[in-house]
Amino acid sequence: ALDIAFYAPEDAILTQGEKPFPGEENDAFFIQAQGECEVVLLDHREQEQKIRILSPGDHYGEISLLHDCPPTTTVSSISYSMVGKLYHKKFEAMLTEFPNLLLVFKQHIATYKDRKKVFLTQSLKRIPFFRRLEEATLEDLLFTLQEEKYEEGSVIYKEGEIVEQIHFLLNGTVYFYLPLRNKDGEIDERHIETLYPGSIFQMFTSVTKETTMVMAKTGSNVTVARLPIQKLEGMRDMYDDINEALQGVEELIEENSAPLEDYIPVGREDLVRSTKLSPAEKKELRTRRLFRRMKGAVIKILRMRREETKGSRLGDLLQRARMNGGGDDAGDDFNSHAIREMSDADVKVAFMSSLDKILKSLTVQGMAINRLESVVEELQANDPIASHREL
Repeated sequence: ALDIAFYAPEDAILTQGEKPFPGEENDAFFIQAQGECEVVLLDHREQEQKIRILSPGDHYGEISLLHDCPPTTTVSSISYSMVGKLYHKKFEAMLTEFPNLLLVFKQHIATYKDRKKVFLTQSLKRIPFFRRLEEATLEDLLFTLQEEKYEEGSVIYKEGEIVEQIHFLLNGTVYFYLPLRNKDGEIDERHIETLYPGSIFQMFTSVTKETTMVMAKTGSNVTVARLPIQKLEGMRDMYDDINEALQGVEELIEENSAPLEDYIPVGREDLVRSTKLSPAEKKELRTRRLFRRMKGAVIKILRMRREETKGSRLGDLLQRARMNGGGDDAGDDFNSHAIREMSDADVKVAFMSSLDKILKSLTVQGMAINRLESVVEELQANDPIASHREL
């Protein structure tokens, strides 16, 4: 049986992001009986969006109960309202007795198309191993995301930590730093990337549970939505497409190691870019992607070097690389004579095409690091940020 509740004008019945404790007044499924309520959403940009007006006969609150998540909108009474409430346990009992209602509710939820939901759904689809997920799976995955706010200057995670969440940047800016020891033995944090709203990071290392090579720090007040890998793993048995996606990632990493690009950045210019790109803009995007892969390659090589040399300073590693040279074992693409004759652009192309060789040969790794010192200047010119030292 329904419980009856009365609300005065401006009373909040549900509050976005505030999950009720079991048995609380708002831990329920609601049916509007008399009066009207307003549904308001605070979107990913922290902007208020009025969704709709609820009239007698309308229902709400089912998302929070079905997905065990906080309310996705705020519902407030406009006039004096009378509502019927079905508390959580009674709601579950109803679904047990009438299982077809679950599909009805999910089909209804799929019709919601607010700005934040659209943004998060598109973000999920940008992850390479999520691109083949069914829409119904994405819909359920969406409500597993957990939001967290950080103040400016906060550390999201440090180098060397195991981070078991995929991160979606909703608003604000995040900086990536690569900690390196300078000649005095002190830690020098080198800025290597700036992420803007819409960026995604920790895609693959969260699955492989590898330690991070960079530190993520906020450049402003930030809101991040996180997808816990533990929850994703828990969905494998229920969703064949999720199981296939994770199997694909595991096989890829087992055969080739983790991809160089563990993040999908959105640049400042992307925030104002039109959807139709000119040939010059397409070329720019390809160039920026190459820069990201180059940075990823450098970080990956430094990770291997650091493990093998147990924390040697970067200067020592580069000096050792110079002493090793690039002898016959370096292969046709990266022997010392070939590198001396190459332009920076040619080195980039050869570097990427010969990545497997680089990662398998310490001599070649050393030569690659040596030659990349000149390419790093170009990375700086294309990813500047005031008051920060660049990698």
